Amino acid sequence: MITANTLSYDLSNENETPLAKMDRDIILKISKGLIPVESSTIDFIFHLSPYVDIDKKININMQQLRDEMQCRKSTFEFALAQALQLGLITLKGNDYFSEIHIVTTGVGGNYTYIPNLKILTSPLFKNYTLNQKRLFLYFLASRPPGLKHAVAIRNLYNNSLHNPGVGVDYFRSYREVVGTIIKMVESGHIGVEVTKSVGNEEVKKYFKQYSQSVDTRKEILKFLEIEESKKGQKWVYKEDELNLKISVHILHDSRKDIRKVTSSEQEIYNLCEAFEVPIYHLENHEAWRYIIAYKNYLYNQVGQKGISIYRESLANFFKDSAPLMEYYLQIDKVANYFMDFHLLKNCINDVISYAHALQDKTMSLHEKKLVKENMRNLLVFINKYGSDADLLILEQEIANHDAMLEDLFNSIWLETKNKINAFVNKQYINHVVSRQLELTIDQYKRELLNVIYNNRSKQYTILEDKLEKLAFRIKNSNERLKNLQLITNYMNNLQQIKDASLNGESFIKDAVTSKPANPVASYNWLENK
Repeated sequence: MITANTLSYDLSNENETPLAKMDRDIILKISKGLIPVESSTIDFIFHLSPYVDIDKKININMQQLRDEMQCRKSTFEFALAQALQLGLITLKGNDYFSEIHIVTTGVGGNYTYIPNLKILTSPLFKNYTLNQKRLFLYFLASRPPGLKHAVAIRNLYNNSLHNPGVGVDYFRSYREVVGTIIKMVESGHIGVEVTKSVGNEEVKKYFKQYSQSVDTRKEILKFLEIEESKKGQKWVYKEDELNLKISVHILHDSRKDIRKVTSSEQEIYNLCEAFEVPIYHLENHEAWRYIIAYKNYLYNQVGQKGISIYRESLANFFKDSAPLMEYYLQIDKVANYFMDFHLLKNCINDVISYAHALQDKTMSLHEKKLVKENMRNLLVFINKYGSDADLLILEQEIANHDAMLEDLFNSIWLETKNKINAFVNKQYINHVVSRQLELTIDQYKRELLNVIYNNRSKQYTILEDKLEKLAFRIKNSNERLKNLQLITNYMNNLQQIKDASLNGESFIKDAVTSKPANPVASYNWLENK
């Protein structure tokens, strides 16, 4: 059994955990006005983004999302309706799914996603006009964060010198776009390097909001040679003569200014609410990190089917254990009980159902290929995280398909069989041979299975205690060995042990030492891309 309080994380693979991120191409289309969204709908999609799961399911309910957005009911309902109408999100049954996200590890150098910047859900951003929001998204989606985006100002508003297909054209005037850039700089969202032509030379100056004592607006207007009336109602400028270009840098700290993807935690919080488990028991508790790690591992191995197995297991876990959840947290057994009594059970059930499905003669070759692939990956998962008792049950449940499994997955199934034999042989030596009981290894294995089946609803940690009771019962019902013939029979049983395992000698000389638990592939909590 895996023990949460002793299991170490394999943090080397943390950045390889897939997460749902906003699709850069879709955000770029929104920024150019090619997808006709309103301002409130832009706010809506950025608030829901951290709650999108790796199968694109949105794990926050709409009332919670509206509370987070702090907007009027009518505004929220309009944004939700428009997002549905434009296909930015879809409704499947009772669940919403995002169509503007991609699932990515963020590695490999491909700039395919937009990070969940805190800027995008800040009050300052929400107070931008629609066009101001679009322009910021244009700068954000045009280059990877940290790199500057260079563009001529004439390509940021509608004018006769605008190059076709470049920049944006929804601003009506030079004044509008310059005013928007100034506002972004004053808000601390961007830094901008402005280049202007002075005679035959180019002059550059960088602007950002350094402090409240610096009038950034006046500094930029002065450099752009814009004369503003005292009331700010009139501008006098010579933009065409200066051939103005800007290089925009989105200002953010990669660790502090990105919202973590918390869809998996939100999924657990939702179950807490449904089954009246106080949420404060969950916060900052390591156990949930392990549970989420199992989810990510299953997704990597079995794809959407892995998510389905995980969700069913998690829901059943809360349904069965909600009253005891606080106790499980106190004794540090939450991850153990979830894995042993729900997740592994469902994985084993799926392997069994796959074994039966492969006998369906109407199944296409493509369907059989998918079934075999899922079956193989689930066997890998069960071998890695399953207890000895789990493997023994698996073998018993699919005994009729044993030959087929050995043929399809010889190396994986052989590993499973070797683990089962090692477990049974060790228990047989400890509880039968050492007590000189008259019981063959096959008889003992059947007894052992009965014990395990009768105690599936209880902790696997009591297995040893049950085996002791089993040995005591057998000992009382059989006479102790008294003659050479029976001793010879037990020597033959020992030979069976040698033949049943690749490492038979070691079971006799050294018994079996337990191997350290495998590390869990860790959940990506930093999400710092």
